[in-house]
Amino acid sequence: MKTKLNVKLLQSHKLNTKINLSYCKWLYSEVAKQCKSNPKKCWKYVNSKYKSQTRIGDVKTVASDSCVVVANDDVDKANIFGNYFSCVYTPEYEGEYKELPPRGLAVS
Repeated sequence: MKTKLNVKLLQSHKLNTKINLSYCKWLYSEVAKQCKSNPKKCWKYVNSKYKSQTRIGDVKTVASDSCVVVANDDVDKANIFGNYFSCVYTPEYEGEYKELPPRGLAVS
């Protein structure tokens, strides 16, 4: 629903995006211009984009005894996410599969 607040918020985000995009284009062109004369700066820029700078923050979960547990170790976080998303997957079929007909042949 279009409200004055939503329209103002959209305009604000649009302006911020436009400013950020023009800055990124300018930075890219500056690095491209200086690539031959200053390769160190060029490689510094490339390496800054190559490395991941964000990490997963602390994860809070509720244990079986209803107390909140905060995981700040990467292994604990992986286990928590693994347990949470394990319900999405189905167990693998243990029996034998029927052989599929060759491609291009109609199945009767």
